[in-house]
Parts: sequence; C-alpha cells; structure tokens
Amino acid sequence: MPQRFSIHWLGTTHAMNTSRLEGPKSRLALVDGLPAVDAKALHALTRGNSRLAQELLDMLLAELPVHRAKIHETFHLGDLGTLAVLAHTLRGAAAYCAATALQSASHDVETAAHERDDDSLAEALVVLWQQVERLLAYRSNAAQF
Repeated sequence: MPQRFSIHWLGTTHAMNTSRLEGPKSRLALVDGLPAVDAKALHALTRGNSRLAQELLDMLLAELPVHRAKIHETFHLGDLGTLAVLAHTLRGAAAYCAATALQSASHDVETAAHERDDDSLAEALVVLWQQVERLLAYRSNAAQF
C-alpha cells in the first residue's frame, strides 16, 4: 500500500507518495531485483579467497552506518557536490564487495546530486536507505563465505 512521506531539504519539503517507488519500472523494483551481495561475483573478485571476501564484506558492513550518517547530514546541508562524492565513495565500496543493489542505489544518488534534480534525489535517497537496511539485514542472515 502506498504511503506518503516527505523529505525536508533547504527549506523545501519534497512530498512523495511511495507509489512512485512501486511498479516494474520504478527505481526500487530495479534495485530490488539485484542481489544484496552477489556471492559468485564476490568469490570471483577475491579469486576464491573466502577469508578476503568475508573481510571486505565485514568492512563495508561496519562502515555503512558512517556512510549513511555522512550522506544524511550532507543532504540536509544542501551540499550536493559533497553528496555526489560521498555516494560515489559508497558505490566504490559496494563494488569491491559485489553489493550490487547498494552499488546501483549509490549510483542513482550520485547522478541525481550531479544533475541537481531534487525529485530524483529524494527518490534515490529513499531507495539508498532501503538498500543500506537490506544489506545490514543480509549480515544477520548470511552464511560465512
């Protein structure tokens, strides 16, 4: 069921209905179709070194709350240049761990920040937060590599 929420930024409130995030072509549907972590790709990235794969993933998971806090603070300060850099940094960290959904969501935030597209940025941030939570939940449910 669609819900209404708003993001307050630079004195402007961007009201959104979550129905924009639903449907087969929505950002959320596209990102949710990606794995939280592509175990096969991570295995390939680390050349089969399970210990390294686990260490990389553990580092990303440990840093996620810091990334989330910095992105949130920068968004509310309205510093889109720094926001784009932070999203790019998170995208790179996600790529090293084959966290494809987080990588894609980070890319969307980076792009929207560069383009200064308020509506797309608000939507992309919602999807990013959902993917951060999804990856943190993955930590609880995932088997060791």
